Amino acid sequence: MTLFGQRATLPSLLEVRALLEDLMGRDVETRIEGPWGPQPGEGVTAAEYVNDMGRLSVIAFMDHALSAYAGSAVGLLPAGGAQDLIDEKRMSQAVVDNLYEVFNILTAVFNKEDTLHVKITEMHIPGERMSIEVASALSALDNRLDMTVEIDGYGKGRLGFVLARVSP
Repeated sequence: MTLFGQRATLPSLLEVRALLEDLMGRDVETRIEGPWGPQPGEGVTAAEYVNDMGRLSVIAFMDHALSAYAGSAVGLLPAGGAQDLIDEKRMSQAVVDNLYEVFNILTAVFNKEDTLHVKITEMHIPGERMSIEVASALSALDNRLDMTVEIDGYGKGRLGFVLARVSP
């Protein structure tokens, strides 16, 4: 890889599904969906990824349901506990910690030969304020991949990736 590699590219649905299945040790179903922009008051977890040059490159985001399910499933926490978090519109510290690891491992679907590698730098949980740049990127209609993810034994929710509008 050269210092001036290409910007990140969106992963395939298959790459995301395979990575999540390996990570969680259970079946995961994925399905392409239309663009989803979180509405005010709707819980969203967003992770910021920067490239080798330190510039925002990718934003990954999950709705509150998938955040609770993914954070619970990867930590082998009970599905009932994840459902309680959804019903109570909150996140436990254990789920937040596990979810950060999920987002960190998701860098693998972006770090390919001939691209600037990305790394997670920040994660915003539901209810936390995020930068205007990140919030506006979530409403972009292009350079994005939106999907529904269903984790066997837990439940389903929304996952999306948006490529930031920056040069490498």
